[in-house]
Amino acid sequence: MKILLVDAPFYRLQGSTPSTVYPLGLAYITSYLKNEGHDSLYLNLDGDMSIPFLNPLSASAIKAEYENYLQEVSDASNHRIWQDYIEVLRIFRPDVVGISIPSVKAKSVFKLLKITKSVASRIYTVVGGHHSQVYAKDMLENDKNLDFVIRDEGEITMAELARQLENPASFRPESILGLVYRDSSGNIKVNERRQFIEDLDKLPWPSFCYYKKGDELIPHPKTAIMASRGCPYDCNYCATNNMWARRVRMRSPDNVIKEIKHTIASQKGRFLTFCDDCFTLNKKWLVELCDIIIKDKIRINWDCITSINLLDETIFRKIVEAGCVKVNVAIESGSQRILRIVNKNIDFDIVRKLFPIFRKYKISTAVYVMVGFPTETEYDIRLTQGIIQELRPNRVYCSVLLPLPGTVCYEQCIARGLLDLTNAWRGDSIKSTVMNLTTTLTDEEFYRLADETFDICYKINTNMFNLMRCVPVMSYLKNPSSLFFDAIRMAQYLKKR
Repeated sequence: MKILLVDAPFYRLQGSTPSTVYPLGLAYITSYLKNEGHDSLYLNLDGDMSIPFLNPLSASAIKAEYENYLQEVSDASNHRIWQDYIEVLRIFRPDVVGISIPSVKAKSVFKLLKITKSVASRIYTVVGGHHSQVYAKDMLENDKNLDFVIRDEGEITMAELARQLENPASFRPESILGLVYRDSSGNIKVNERRQFIEDLDKLPWPSFCYYKKGDELIPHPKTAIMASRGCPYDCNYCATNNMWARRVRMRSPDNVIKEIKHTIASQKGRFLTFCDDCFTLNKKWLVELCDIIIKDKIRINWDCITSINLLDETIFRKIVEAGCVKVNVAIESGSQRILRIVNKNIDFDIVRKLFPIFRKYKISTAVYVMVGFPTETEYDIRLTQGIIQELRPNRVYCSVLLPLPGTVCYEQCIARGLLDLTNAWRGDSIKSTVMNLTTTLTDEEFYRLADETFDICYKINTNMFNLMRCVPVMSYLKNPSSLFFDAIRMAQYLKKR
């Protein structure tokens, strides 16, 4: 079958910086389907590598950008993205369209479903992702442009569905684990959940995805690797556990090394990002992986995401020797009270001891923080501002809390009457990506404090020393001209803002 997998637009519809992260989820499904003999294409409608990624300048700017998004997903919108999608549908002529549905992208996903059926009603439509973990039945009950919903991991379920759709006479949807569908009478049926894939080494490496620029489909540079799936923690605002149920499965170091070698052989750059939720979770595994990188003299720079609780000086020494130049950690709040409420176990005494070690080993640091937690006060936000300034990371990614369906935080906000659940399946509970959910601050007070926090982060992020620490050094050493052109693009984009 011809299968088109789609990453729906969000950032590009806001008129802000598009996503530059390589989207691995659908890339894995694409390669799995190819291995099963299907003609599968992965289209990233949210990607455009011609524009550098920049952090938002303020909470107020994020709010305005989301209002742009709402306009562009309306029926009246004729944004170029929708025309690009129609062109791909008409040229590729897929039998099946599968779309990833994070909750924040739900509205654009439903617009894509409507467009798909208007172009060719014969196309089977499928969605899967975090939003479908919570609203699978509701989506099928309310949107006739949607045919199937996949819950949990998608590779095997999508392949089984495609295999059966090829033979309509013997189609038995009730036999496909993880599938939600309508039966012949129009009743919604929810099949038993599929067990996790235990041996991740058996999965083919993720396929290339493409973004449309003009009349061309351009391959998205593949600079990301996922060595594991899952996170053992239980932060009450995070939707990860809806998918992975706090289970962590690791690929073997040998399998990861083979993908690293294959990736750098097929790409111009030598900078990779490990997208695991907790890359340093298993110390024995991590040491083995780093030892192979060192022994095989694999010349790469890389960064990773991990928990601040999973770092110590022995890990720093090992990862630096293996090429690590940056570590991303989520601190979220400077208030110990807020961290206890959201079930994030961080000891600031340990954090304060670790940051000098980052600097000792010349590792660039990126910190994630949020404002807007329920019950958060001005004092709590001041503590967050204070910890940012005290730790002096090289980069800070600041955001406003967005309660996601299926999380404890989402349920708490519902109980407090802070969210409207009317058409929540369609993403309508997300009225904005900046909502004052504190219950302790007026909107004026909250936006002022949020903008102050963003301003602190902006000053850190635009510090020339920090900018130099955060660039992919090895990529520029191999291709010096790219530094010149990236600098020009960055200057042009900053001028527009």
